[in-house]
Amino acid sequence: MGINTPIVIYTHTNYKDLWPAMFGRINKYIDNPAVYLLVNKESLGIPSEFKIITYTESNLYTSRLKECLIKINEEVILFIHEDMILYDKPDFELIERYSQYIKEGKADSIKLIYVKGNDTVCSFDSTLISNSFSKFSIQPTLMSPKKLLQIIDSTKDLNIWDFEVSIRKANDYMCKIGGEKKRGTFHYDSSVFPYVATAISKGIWNTNEYSSEIKDIAEEYNIDLTVRGINGKK
Repeated sequence: MGINTPIVIYTHTNYKDLWPAMFGRINKYIDNPAVYLLVNKESLGIPSEFKIITYTESNLYTSRLKECLIKINEEVILFIHEDMILYDKPDFELIERYSQYIKEGKADSIKLIYVKGNDTVCSFDSTLISNSFSKFSIQPTLMSPKKLLQIIDSTKDLNIWDFEVSIRKANDYMCKIGGEKKRGTFHYDSSVFPYVATAISKGIWNTNEYSSEIKDIAEEYNIDLTVRGINGKK
């Protein structure tokens, strides 16, 4: 099975060692996905069916995104980064249902992960909640490219970390199905888009939180984890 919503992946060639796993797992768990790849330059290792959009590497993160998003003519996208690697099949039915809410203007964004807070259950879908953490951030999120461009235009030209901090909450939701496993200090595993959140932390593999998942990824795609480092060791 697959999804009609196109996937937009932001990446850089400095992370091309993750590409076999990221691209491989998307094709493994999603049939015939439509994928836009935002990258600093074309490179070997990118599937021929992906639509490549290059950005100016000397620009800051927000300008890079804007340069690419204005070239994407889609109503809704699933926006992710290259280290948000799937470890199981997504819930296609829910993703398409959530995408429809974006199209109808019921939500500005729907983040496909749950972070615990002072939750308010959505009035039109009990699997969606709103709290102080449901605002847009750099996690797998459904939203319109136009809305993301509006968010970018509402801030200064910023790097990725300052951009996240600067974003204000709007009509934003997160999914919470029930029974999600807690992972780390604040977030829970996603039942809708089961992914490693995130595989790389401060340049090294995040094996403290995702030991078994990253081990499986490394074995399946023949990745030497010691090249980047694990558990704080390089």
